[in-house]
Amino acid sequence: MVDPYDIPPTPELWQVYGRHVARMLQLGPAFREEHGDAHYIVLSGGPHAALNQAALFGAATKRDAAAVAAAIGGGGQPAILAVSATVATDVSTPLERTGLVQAVRPEALFWMAGIPPVKDGPFEVRRAESDADLTTVPSIIEAAHGYSSTLAVRMYGRDLLTRAGVGCWVPGTDSSP
Repeated sequence: MVDPYDIPPTPELWQVYGRHVARMLQLGPAFREEHGDAHYIVLSGGPHAALNQAALFGAATKRDAAAVAAAIGGGGQPAILAVSATVATDVSTPLERTGLVQAVRPEALFWMAGIPPVKDGPFEVRRAESDADLTTVPSIIEAAHGYSSTLAVRMYGRDLLTRAGVGCWVPGTDSSP
């Protein structure tokens, strides 16, 4: 079992997250991905910023920033670009040149003081395994994110959810894994 208090260095966490994003967006209409030591770019080609993501972290340079900005800016789709607090170099100039605008305040991605205690509550989930569950997932994604039905089925339907290493949870009363 993984020790939840043994936290790897932040750049390594960004790389793990980049691989997760790629796995979840791999069925997008124009999927492409690139992973490096100080960045990742994952573009689904979908029409929503959450479906096209990139990050700069660790030893990222202005050259890395320019390459990432060109990749996400040149695709014509909205995108989210995270710049980790671990980036020591000021990379704002190449990002601003391509029209990217810094968020009003930093987003605290995955930060917390400690692991919260497990509590029983009224909301329960179960792993999506049945045909009915696998059919329901795209409609939940559609309702929660405002994606079109066609896009939700394409990107988050049975084709994705039955692949090795991909799982999903749905609301329900039986929360057994």
